[in-house]
Amino acid sequence: MYRMEDFTDNLKEFAVLLDELTGIENRKFEAALKNDIFQIESCMKMEQAYVLKFRGLDKKREQIQTELKLKDMTLSQILALAGGQEKEALLVRTEDLNEKTAAYRSAYTNAKNVIEINLHNIEKTLADLKSKSVDKNISIYSPDGRKDGPGTVFANTKA
Repeated sequence: MYRMEDFTDNLKEFAVLLDELTGIENRKFEAALKNDIFQIESCMKMEQAYVLKFRGLDKKREQIQTELKLKDMTLSQILALAGGQEKEALLVRTEDLNEKTAAYRSAYTNAKNVIEINLHNIEKTLADLKSKSVDKNISIYSPDGRKDGPGTVFANTKA
């Protein structure tokens, strides 16, 4: 049988996961600044694992809320109903969760912006290379996907 303490513990677990995910976003940001695609990919795989953890925590939260007869209530509504020590504990957890959420959003936005800029630069470079080539069917990559060096172009070999 769940108690309100279980609900506040669940909020704490969300905050911990958000904090860890913020660290991953910061690593992804640093990797994007260094154009380290392998590190970015590694971070994205870790993020996928966190999505599963979040789903599990959210399912548990729903079960707790249902059992406490707080189903479909927002955190603000639950806070309004709580009293005494329960309310204090919920306020502490809510503030922590809000801080962790803001930090995550900031880290996510930073990483996303750098990655979008990098992708834009890649698209621009490819468009420039293609516009400079006489044969618009020329690719800067070999048929097996490698690029041998600056200015090297390979004719597309479509069978």
